[in-house]
Amino acid sequence: MFISDESYSFRFPGLFGHGRSAWRMLERQSMDPWYQVVRRICEGSGHRIEKLISTSASVLVEILADSKTSSVEVVQVITPPWMNATSLDRMETLIELTAGYDHSGEYVLLHKVECGAVYSTSTDGTSDTSLLTEVKTIYEDPKRNASMVPEYPTVLMPKIPE
Repeated sequence: MFISDESYSFRFPGLFGHGRSAWRMLERQSMDPWYQVVRRICEGSGHRIEKLISTSASVLVEILADSKTSSVEVVQVITPPWMNATSLDRMETLIELTAGYDHSGEYVLLHKVECGAVYSTSTDGTSDTSLLTEVKTIYEDPKRNASMVPEYPTVLMPKIPE
């Protein structure tokens, strides 16, 4: 979850549309992975780029499913140090996001990134889909399979347990 502080609110009512506001700073206290989605929005004969940040895989699914007038350019995952084995958060291009349950029934997300690494939310380090049950692919980067490039990313799972 992102936390906002009213003193960092950008206060111009209505400037960003009904029900929308802008913030100059957000705080994040969770040590879970989060996501950035870059979308191209078609507007008449032109387009604009928007960047959306998601605090969870379930919100990511909602963003990816909302692609009526947009196309996803890239999805990036930001992994915390405990997942990426460094001392800092790391942002990388997400190639595939898979979910399933490990041997103890824990819900696990596997994040395959552009360099080939697989980051897992499992507490025991499970990073292989063959060790999971009820495996579902949440996202696949369509640019990775040139022979079957769909217009939008593949989204196969509508709801993810939090």
